[in-house]
Amino acid sequence: MKIHGTLFVLSLLLAVPAQATSSGSAEVLGAGQGEIGVFRPLRLGLSARHEIQVQPLVFFVLPHITFKRLWFETDAWLFSSQHRLSYPTLALKMLRRPGIGGLVEREGDIPELVASQNEVLVSHKASAELQYTLKAGVGAAARFASGQHWHSIESPFIFARTASYHKGVTVHLGLDIDYVLTPKWALYVETDLFRTAYAKARWHFEEAIMFRWFVSQTSRVEFGVKLSSAQYLYGQQTHILPLVDWVWDFEHGMLL
Repeated sequence: MKIHGTLFVLSLLLAVPAQATSSGSAEVLGAGQGEIGVFRPLRLGLSARHEIQVQPLVFFVLPHITFKRLWFETDAWLFSSQHRLSYPTLALKMLRRPGIGGLVEREGDIPELVASQNEVLVSHKASAELQYTLKAGVGAAARFASGQHWHSIESPFIFARTASYHKGVTVHLGLDIDYVLTPKWALYVETDLFRTAYAKARWHFEEAIMFRWFVSQTSRVEFGVKLSSAQYLYGQQTHILPLVDWVWDFEHGMLL
């Protein structure tokens, strides 16, 4: 088992759709509501059923946007879809160097890429304290020029999310659990399974356990770990990544 201190920043660059500190609930923030963390994406509620997300820290080197829509809601059930579009070419070119932080070989010819991630989420409120969410999604990428001598990024928490840049589509299944422990504390567990199109590196399993401490009505601290057990082209590997964030809630007024 390896602990990679630099992987948090690297995974932030290329794995924005799956932050372990972000609940996968089908809920949307609501009209006029907002949320942002030190590392968590900026979320803005556009209406009672629509929400957008961006990550300000990396937006200008990794242009992207996520749109979320709540389609159906009852007292106990919610059904939403989430759609992300990104242009990862600039970030990949920045990481094309040797040594620490160099995830792409120096001579790699990065093609023009547009990547998408589409996901459906079904949440069930089992009680006032417990909610669980089932997730299913597909990641794909369009290449507008064929890169030469550019190999897949075989780094934990990144490989499965960038595999579609090279080969086929990546399918994703997940289960998230939110449990309120006390008025000040909550537990969040996230389980994800990725299946890539690589014959020798199909399965990638991730498990995150996070605690939330509600410091006030508008801020909270989130901390925990994320475990990855995955197949790579060079073999099976297991990694663990510590995570911490401070999140603020705010009101932004009506954008639409």
